[in-house]
Amino acid sequence: MTRLRALAAALTGLVAAMALMTPAHADSGGFLIINDYSGKCLELMNSDLHIAAPIDQYQCHGGLNQRWTLDDHTGQLRNAYSGQCATFLFTTADGAQLRQYPCATSDVAYGDFQRWFHSYDGRLVNLDTHKCAIDFGFSTADFGEVGQWECASTYDQRWTFF
Repeated sequence: MTRLRALAAALTGLVAAMALMTPAHADSGGFLIINDYSGKCLELMNSDLHIAAPIDQYQCHGGLNQRWTLDDHTGQLRNAYSGQCATFLFTTADGAQLRQYPCATSDVAYGDFQRWFHSYDGRLVNLDTHKCAIDFGFSTADFGEVGQWECASTYDQRWTFF
């Protein structure tokens, strides 16, 4: 009986350890995207459902407004809460703030500043502007603005998908 209890305890521990190793997106609607400099998560500010609502960074809490999917086919970065896509609203200007916009629904429209690539070194690159998402001013504050800038190898432009 002692052996059976020890085996049951070991199996319980193994199941718990495996649960901790399960990717965050498995049952929760997407990935957290964490800025390597600030440690804050990319989020839809205040869970705003309006078109052109700002996307900022905030302390990670795992809510759906902080969960994202990156479509392998379209490159669209979609928010799990709003269902809208991250975009720079049709501008290539440095300093443009990241916002949400209804996701394009055809191959022709995917080029509307909604195509993204997560590079090998952690940069989140917009394939239409050829610029990177950046934590402006190396901010560590909640509601810190996220925008676009010429890509560099700085930590304010590196993002980890978790």
